[in-house]
Amino acid sequence: MTGPLITSVDMREFRGIRACKEPIRLSRFTVLIGRNNSGKTSVLEAIALLPPCFTNEKRFVPVGWSWRYFMENVHSGMPSLVYGYTGEGEIRYTIRDKELRLSLSEAGPSWEATKSEVAELLGVSEKELKTSILLLPNSTDFLAQLADVLSEEDEWVKVEKSGANIAVVRDLISKVVHDRFTEATVRFNSIVLRKELPDGRVIYVKAADLGDGVERTLLYGLWLETYRPKVVLWDDIEASAHPGLIEAVLEWLASRDWQVVLTTHSYDVLDRLAVVGPEDATVVVLKKEPDDILEPKYFSIDELGEMLESHIDVRRVVDIL
Repeated sequence: MTGPLITSVDMREFRGIRACKEPIRLSRFTVLIGRNNSGKTSVLEAIALLPPCFTNEKRFVPVGWSWRYFMENVHSGMPSLVYGYTGEGEIRYTIRDKELRLSLSEAGPSWEATKSEVAELLGVSEKELKTSILLLPNSTDFLAQLADVLSEEDEWVKVEKSGANIAVVRDLISKVVHDRFTEATVRFNSIVLRKELPDGRVIYVKAADLGDGVERTLLYGLWLETYRPKVVLWDDIEASAHPGLIEAVLEWLASRDWQVVLTTHSYDVLDRLAVVGPEDATVVVLKKEPDDILEPKYFSIDELGEMLESHIDVRRVVDIL
């Protein structure tokens, strides 16, 4: 992927956003920052709604969550898709210079484009459409269900066939732990890591015993590496993560052929982002006005680095602006 697949998203009457002052431009690697309730997660969810999918249809593959279940589990239900819980809204996307529109009501989303039309624009088959854009929510319930589903035999064979069980441990986990882990596998009806001891013995450590940050990274890494989406949407990437793990995740994401949009509140993420320096990366500062109009401001990696070198806490840019 030489450039961003989705180049902009514009929202009106969506979630807590009444409108955007201008469409939010996306690069190949976009990091969204802003105050709490500034619209960061809403931008991710708006992008995740792009692939057409019936409200009760399984959307979060392989986890069996539909959009309705997601909205009820993570938010307050389908009406919360619409600003003020009633009326109509819309989301507009620009993909490969073509604009697509999605209508919203308290009953759910309605797509103007067909599945085949969206699949063609995203460069995938209709069968791959549901996994073409993957949203990684900051949800313990979702993560627990993902762990359970991935460890099932019919799903784990897909993980092994893709090589994700070795690649994610080698390229991601092993870079941030001192243990000699060689691969992920399934034992005890759960995902474990194979650990080689100095004396040649081997033991297996459950993912759940690795610490929240490593477990979360392992599970989301296995999911992404197995399905290889076109677009990755990762909410609160810093959750339970040490700065070293954050840097490893950023490097890993930047090394793959997909578009990335992340949200963060963390200074560590921005600091490590400047070090990693992903190609075609942008920091977007989101500011929501009292009338719920969302305004974006854009900074390049070079500008981010200059602010950090000047000892400016980039998170305060929101207040400065």
